Order: sequence, then structure tokens, then C-alpha cells
Amino acid sequence: MRRTGLVIMISLVFILFSRGTPFGSEVKQRVLDAVDAAPEGSYMPAEVLVKFRAGTKGAQAEGLHRVIGAEVLRSAMGVEGLQLVRLPEGVSVKEAVRRYMEDPAVEYAEPNYIYWPEVTFPDDTYFSQQWSLHNEGQTMNGVPDADMDMPEAWDITTGSRDIIVAVIDTGVDYSHPDLGPNIWINPNEIPDNGIDDDNNNLIDDVVGWDYFDNDNDPSDELYHGTHVAGIIGALGNNSTGIAGVNWQVRIMVLKAGGSEGYLTLDAIVQAIYYAANMGARVINASYGSYQFSQSEYDAISYANSRGVLFVAAAGNDTNDNDLYPHYPSNYDLPNIISVAASDQDDMMAAFSNYGRTTVDVAAPGNHTLSTWPIYVSPLGYETIEGTSMASPHVAGLAALLMDYYRNFDIQQIKATIETFVDRLPQFQEYVATSGRVNAYKAVSSLLTPTSLVAVAPDHTMVDLSWQDNATGEDGYRVERRAEGEASFSLLVNLPADTQTYRDTSVEPQKTYTYRVIAFNSIGESPSYSNEATVTVPAPSTNGGGGCSVVSRKEGGDIGLLLVPAVLFLLKGVSRRRN
Repeated sequence: MRRTGLVIMISLVFILFSRGTPFGSEVKQRVLDAVDAAPEGSYMPAEVLVKFRAGTKGAQAEGLHRVIGAEVLRSAMGVEGLQLVRLPEGVSVKEAVRRYMEDPAVEYAEPNYIYWPEVTFPDDTYFSQQWSLHNEGQTMNGVPDADMDMPEAWDITTGSRDIIVAVIDTGVDYSHPDLGPNIWINPNEIPDNGIDDDNNNLIDDVVGWDYFDNDNDPSDELYHGTHVAGIIGALGNNSTGIAGVNWQVRIMVLKAGGSEGYLTLDAIVQAIYYAANMGARVINASYGSYQFSQSEYDAISYANSRGVLFVAAAGNDTNDNDLYPHYPSNYDLPNIISVAASDQDDMMAAFSNYGRTTVDVAAPGNHTLSTWPIYVSPLGYETIEGTSMASPHVAGLAALLMDYYRNFDIQQIKATIETFVDRLPQFQEYVATSGRVNAYKAVSSLLTPTSLVAVAPDHTMVDLSWQDNATGEDGYRVERRAEGEASFSLLVNLPADTQTYRDTSVEPQKTYTYRVIAFNSIGESPSYSNEATVTVPAPSTNGGGGCSVVSRKEGGDIGLLLVPAVLFLLKGVSRRRN
């Protein structure tokens, strides 16, 4: 069933003035117009999020709540001054927002918006193959290779449990046999001892937290979060079920919605802060609506300051997000990747939102097989579709890149994903990169060069050769360290696809060590090639030449290795003469 009937056309409800500064009449009117336009059912009834300005005293906030008659349900953990309040009977959400906004101690106020998972069920029969990872046309006569080229990427890396991906969703079946080994465990919390061991104001937050019900059991009461988690990191190569984009990863379970199928703003905001503070490198957000939330914007901005990449579904309403913004995918923040859905024919999925400037990439999201809560369906696997399924393909790819390119920050990871896509004309008018993500291209873009060999044919030169493994380099940087020097220095920058170089700036009887690294406009290989050392021979005095060769750092002079063989041959010649 599609959520197309649940389009939520709500706008920003927050306050932008500073203490003592008059609120601009034009901006104020726009905010009030947005409040008036917000339809019933797009936010939680009788609930408002209020953000007090820094330095506001507790008594002052309590006094304002008392005047309105509101009860504080909870203060958002990790967000100073943000409170969720319940309104008394007879006070509407819109009225309360206006009244809170009139007080100069309030930074902003907004309804507790509802967000829907961006998921669509197919009408077709069950599909048991993961075409999104390796497409041979097995699903609905799809186009072969309309996929992410995962087997090729897995030849390079299958992920690492050093990388944590937070899934903010309806929870996860964290005991699922294909997910359990890859679930994040809080290393500073002792399970079931009833104590807040890590002093984060949460007791026994062992695998994450349920911010929807405010408890320590973030189990999936629906199915959605479990399906998303499987795409990111179902255990691979275990002869069971499916393989995630990462065979090994850590999935942090943060529940922000329940069996009703929606997520609430207050739960989402707290989950984002938790993920950023507890070590997540990636957050997957397979949900959305059409209202701007200042508290969510601030939370994602905070995640950016903590080095967290935020991957968001673009939405399922065939909507142009350039014209009608969808959130959180449309927030203008540098750590967000907005993801549309492609299908098994390498076309935009019929349901997917798009945006030539606001949606970054397409990723497989049609007829996607993944994990399902065992307690919901004993089979444990099901096929659904949506940009909710496209987003975790990209979140998983980001985690895969973070494992291999540990020298990259999140902007370099984002740039690698967006640069090394399969650019196709059918995506040109729908996503900013004109492409569908390709894991192999991204992971292999700056593979470390290998097998560096240095040879000195005579006293005037050293010849270098190496294996060019990168697929997306702009060039290679050759560095050299001469005997007696403490560090390497740049020798030359070479163009892409180069595998040899002749160094003529050498001196006879001097030893040199070389290394090579690939680079492009995004960054460089995670490490240098092996080092190769060579001693340049002395000039020949009888017209003959000399040659010194060394390949690997631990290698020796090949000329020395040949001495025993030469002596053996000379001895044989001598015996024949006798």
C-alpha cells in the first residue's frame, strides 16, 4: 500500500527573532500563514515542541507553561531548552504555538509533526532475489547490470564492525538471525542491571533506545526499520537469508515510531542527538513529510558538526522536491544526501520523488528483498519498495567507503558517492548527479597502487613501474627519499592511468626509496604503495653498464642474488674444459 494519500503539506512553525528584537511583520505573517495551512492529522494532537533560548531560567519557562496550562511531558535529551508539552483541553495546537511564539524567551515553537516511512508495497508476487546488488535480469525481466555492482565492490571490502550506522525508524528486530551479529552494542552499558552505567541519562540502552515509548527496548513493532536495517547490514556470506550492502557493520537501533506506522518529531530529534553523541558515522532516515522543522534542522546540523553523514529518502509521491520541498531530505545542510529510487530497468521508480537540484542520487528501491521481523512473519524476509529502500542502499555504501577510506571525512565520502555514479540520460532531469549509485566505482576510485618496482639501468636513471588499481584517479603522485634524508618529498605528479616513470635526477652510487599514491579532486588513496629502494650504480669504466634492481621494501639487491648462480655456471664451464 502506498502512502501517497498521506502527503503532509505543512510549513515551518518557529520563531526567528532574538530577545528584545521586534519580530519582522513579513516573517511573522508567513509563519502564521503556515500555521493556518497545517492540516489536522499532520501533527500529534495536543502536543507542541517548545525551544527556549539559552539562559532562560527554569522558573521563567515553568511560568509560561502555567499561563498556557501546558504540562511538560519530557525535556529532549541532548538538546538544551527543547521541551515537549501536552496542552490542556480547549487549547488547540495552533493557538498554543502562537502564544508561545509571543514570548521573547521562546526561540521557536512548532507542532510535534508526524513523519511517515517512505515505503510502498508492490502488487506483484514475492521476489526472492536481490537484483539491486547484482542484476542479471532475474526480477521482472529487468535490465542486466542495472545494479550497484556489489560483488565487484565486495572483492575490495565487505565492511567493518568499526563503522556504526544509526537506523532511526520503527525499531529493528535485533534478534533476527541475519541481523543479530551486526547489531551495535553499547560498550559502556552493562545489560539489565538497572543502572545508567555510561551516565547518559538512559538506563540499559544496550542496543540503542526507544524514543517513541521512552524505554530501552527498540524492537520493531511494524516491519519497516527491520527491512531498512537488512539492506544496510544483513550478515553476508553466512549461508542464511540475504546479504546487506555491508557484510559487517554495527547497526545502532533508534526507535522513533511504533505499530501505527508514523514517527514523531520529538522522538526523531532526540534519536539524532543520541546517534551523533554515541559514535554513529552514518544516520539513515527512511521517512519524511513536507514541513520544515527547526528542531530537526538543528539536530542534523549538530550531527554534521560531529562528523555524521545523514542519508535521507526523497519521498514516494512522484513529487518535484525542487518545487515542493520534502523533509528531512531537502534541508540545505552539507551532511545530507537525498536519495531517489530507481527500478530494475534503470529507470526512475514510478513512485519516487525527484529534484534536479535538491535530490542528489538515485539508488535501487523497487521490489527490494530484505529482512522482516521474525515475530511478525516467521519467514523473516519480505519484498517491499520505496525511497525508504533506496536510502539504506546509499547509507550502506557510505559505511563501506568509510571502512576503506578511513582517511576521508564525511564530505569526501559524500563526494565519492555522488561523483562515481552510473550517469544515465534517463536520470538527467531527475537527480543532481544524473546517476544511480555504483558501489564498485565508488570503492575502487582511489584504490592503493601496488607492486612498485625500482630499477637502475645505469648511473643516470631509475625506472619505476607499479600496478594501477584505481578507477577514478586524476593522477599519481611519486615521492622520493634520498639516502640520508628523513622524509619523502614530491618528485612528480603524473596523469591518470600512468604505471611507469623514469627518474633522471639521480646521482651515481646513491640509494633512493620511492613510493606512489593515487589522487583526485576529492582526496587520495588510503595508503601509499609499497616502498621500493634502489642504489644507482657507479659509472662504468670499461664501456659496460651496470644495473641495480629492488622491488619491495623488504627486498634485496637482485644483482647480489645472482652472484651464486654466476659462480655456479663458471664452475661448470671450468669442469668441462678440464
